[in-house]
Amino acid sequence: CDDPLTSFLSLRAFSSSSDLTGRSSPAQLNWRMGTGGWSPADSNAQQWLQMDLGNRVEITAVATQ
Repeated sequence: CDDPLTSFLSLRAFSSSSDLTGRSSPAQLNWRMGTGGWSPADSNAQQWLQMDLGNRVEITAVATQ
């Protein structure tokens, strides 16, 4: 419960509707290899961020920064 599920995921596990700069990773918290972080290209309710966790898991919290 105390370990983030995304810490073991490769960048291929993340996908998004769009990317503002085309250079950032689709969002991993505290990504230390460069700037990281995701911003959508458009500001509307149709933007999304997706993670493939590999297995069915229960998500109890989501952290953003």
